[in-house]
Amino acid sequence: MKVGDFSAALRRYARMLDKAGDVRMVGAVNTLIAAWSGKDRTTMKNLITKYFPRKGDSEGGGSGASRDEVEIAEVVAALRTLRAFGALVAKQGFNRDLDLLIESLASHERASIGALAEAIGQRIRDLDEKKPGSAGSKRRVAQAVDQALVDDYVARLEASYKDAKRFASLFSTLKGDRRVRKAEMVAIAKAFAGSVRASISKREALDQIWKQHEFYATAKAKSDFFGGRSAA
Repeated sequence: MKVGDFSAALRRYARMLDKAGDVRMVGAVNTLIAAWSGKDRTTMKNLITKYFPRKGDSEGGGSGASRDEVEIAEVVAALRTLRAFGALVAKQGFNRDLDLLIESLASHERASIGALAEAIGQRIRDLDEKKPGSAGSKRRVAQAVDQALVDDYVARLEASYKDAKRFASLFSTLKGDRRVRKAEMVAIAKAFAGSVRASISKREALDQIWKQHEFYATAKAKSDFFGGRSAA
């Protein structure tokens, strides 16, 4: 399974965790996804095999995660819950790659998710710098996307999708932001809305972002209606 599609599935899981109020785990999952940002076109198997650090490389000289950090063991437990649910509804490719991720993470149980994410990011940078010139040229093209801008908008969209007014204001800002070119808009749409074709136009990508917001709004309205509300 492609990393981009796998990441989109993890983001959907993070939104479920957010609804359940597990803010720490939402941050941990998003930190993990951000670590392999830019590798959307490779497969999860290749990402884990090639770019994940060896056991112990992410643990440093400390005694593991600090009190405020999320431990790898906590993330593994959350992903195993997702795996149990995925056995019933997810595609086989996702389940297979999720098993690989869980196995790899479990080998770093003494590290914090932040330390592991940093180690993954550093290994990606180190190995990519060693690629021959032709691959380096392709990498420079890929890096033309302003990933920091993409990540910033994705984080803000995910933080505001529950609030219609706040989301509408942010959407208007995104629409008028001249820094956001087609490449960034498509990347934002793919991260926020899930699987999106790279060949779509900037306007179509923007439409996908709004449609995803409408989907969340409709789902919330149905949940409020059928779940009922406590009397004041």
